[in-house]
Amino acid sequence: MRLAATTVVRNVPADVSSGRLIILEVSNERTRVVEEVRLSENPYRSRDLNPRGGTRGLRAVAFCGDRIVVADATRVLSLDGSRAVTSELSHPWLGLIHAVLPDPDGVWVVSTSADAVVRLDWSGEVVGVVRPVDLADIVEALGLPSADPLSAGRFDDPSALQGRPHGLTHLNCAILTSDAMIVGLGRALVRDRAGQAALDAYRQGNWTAPPGSWRARHAIVRVPFASLANDPPAVLWQQPVATMPGHEVWLEGRRIWTIDSGGSALIAIEDSRQVSRIPVAGSFPRGLVDLGAGLLVVATQHPLTVHIIDLATGRTVGSHPLASDEDESITCLTRCPEGW
Repeated sequence: MRLAATTVVRNVPADVSSGRLIILEVSNERTRVVEEVRLSENPYRSRDLNPRGGTRGLRAVAFCGDRIVVADATRVLSLDGSRAVTSELSHPWLGLIHAVLPDPDGVWVVSTSADAVVRLDWSGEVVGVVRPVDLADIVEALGLPSADPLSAGRFDDPSALQGRPHGLTHLNCAILTSDAMIVGLGRALVRDRAGQAALDAYRQGNWTAPPGSWRARHAIVRVPFASLANDPPAVLWQQPVATMPGHEVWLEGRRIWTIDSGGSALIAIEDSRQVSRIPVAGSFPRGLVDLGAGLLVVATQHPLTVHIIDLATGRTVGSHPLASDEDESITCLTRCPEGW
């Protein structure tokens, strides 16, 4: 089976490529890179003060018909079969992109800086927005702070974000069901109702905190596409977090799988409760692909490694390091269409 992956290389000098699109051939016995594509660097990279990631590298990949849809921190690029860029979408509401969900009519873009999943048509026009920080049910259930409106300024230019609250929920993944969008909040800033916690170190120095005491939580929320009185937005799961953000969401019937990246584990959730936790060897797992037959693929860094995990036994049945820069990590994994 072949998978496509995007990567980011952290801490690299300004004149060094900071990420790539790679095609992987994956089996239990081995994983190898069969193709590599380098794309132009993000136009805001020189303004970014974050040495770890920020606007560096490539952030997401998905397939739509005969196009490969790849995102860096602020742009959605379409590649043809020869891997040439055929179109580029950008918008001030796209910042620190973490996922893309394309279809023939357009693409949903997970914009972490804007705390929004933004819907663009293929001409680049915004035709829809899902923003948990603007939904009263979600704000009240989690204790989220007030967010600047999307019209308040740019979310793509790092220099325009200095000192402005942004990324309040670290929204970093989304999937679509027949009637709703399931959204992962990797590190949501929530009000500490006991008044005992301070702003976590993850955000200190990025911007001035809202008044009050805050703590961080992982959360998964459901936002129905139709605003029906009997089907309001809802929090499906939440838990306190003291480490780095969580990532990815995958549905297995009634069970939700997500990644605790800071805790290096896969987590299964049913009826708002964690029912399973599977350790992942290595640091900061990202990417989540269903191989079928009860197997999932995730990737870790230091070194860049692809792991195949048997959900029934909770065991890693294949673990394959890849040649890479020491500071390179996979940001997204997706299955390639048949014939690749």
